[in-house]
Amino acid sequence: MNTIKPLIEVRNLGVSYLNIKVISNIDFTVFKGEVFALVGESGCGKSTAANAILRILPEIASIDPTSIITYHKDDLNSLNLLAMDEQVFSREIRWREISMVFQGALNSLNPVIKIRDHFTETARAHGIKDRKWILDRARELLEAVKLDPDRVLNLYPIEMSGGMKQRTLIALALLLNPKFVILDEPTTALDVLIQREIISLLKDLKNKFNLTYMLITHDIALVADIADRIAIMYAGRIVEEADIYDIFYKPLHPYTQGLLMSVPKLGEFKEEIVTIPGMPPDYRNLPSGCKFHPRCPYAMDICRKEEPPIIKLDRERRIACWIHLR
Repeated sequence: MNTIKPLIEVRNLGVSYLNIKVISNIDFTVFKGEVFALVGESGCGKSTAANAILRILPEIASIDPTSIITYHKDDLNSLNLLAMDEQVFSREIRWREISMVFQGALNSLNPVIKIRDHFTETARAHGIKDRKWILDRARELLEAVKLDPDRVLNLYPIEMSGGMKQRTLIALALLLNPKFVILDEPTTALDVLIQREIISLLKDLKNKFNLTYMLITHDIALVADIADRIAIMYAGRIVEEADIYDIFYKPLHPYTQGLLMSVPKLGEFKEEIVTIPGMPPDYRNLPSGCKFHPRCPYAMDICRKEEPPIIKLDRERRIACWIHLR
């Protein structure tokens, strides 16, 4: 994918909540037209990284001053998103260029207003007041996500199933025709069949509207049918990054291997599921050295003493593991 032009470049991103560092100076690039997945257990920092791109972190969060997030708007214009004035960013970038499908379809819609009002309020918050344009666009997008617009626009969220709500959130994210869409756990709380429908829908929409996705998920199996490249996060760091084939068939980092071994395999009912022992570390009391070493079956002395740097092994692969650095 790296022969394609980059759309988003994240460099040295560090984020703290109060004085507790939760993202430790990570780098990654999302290329135009691809699906880039950020995968890891809950609390690893993946949603925080996504929120930093859209500049919607809570007030207690702070971004390291050396962090840079570059958005390549077109061939002539590249913007440092973190250096932009908030009003300019809100008017020109948020939802117009970069949008998000937020985690938790069941709770992301306002329960006391109809779906038509979700579309009109979202558009008006970004300076669009032409009600006819808004509703015409809403109908177009609801049809694109395979919902009946005339029915859905007049519903309250409580009258909709989880799958309908998720499709509506996807339509809302596309309202102002963004180029880059962040999908934060887009199938959480949905049953397996609906999950597959949503992933299939996202693939169709990507092609229809020429989108670039960043998919945030704890479920590594979910990305198999949609992602081009995957970065694995653990305790605020990227520990492995590679294309989809290498992650699934040639995983190098013990954490990546553990995530894959914990996925049930279709048809192998007698095979015991192997889980990763222990729990993710507390950010207030991180272990020394490699943050994964207390859970790693291959931990060596150096793993306990020194944190491995992340290095590039080849064109597509990066890893932070002493096993592969010696």
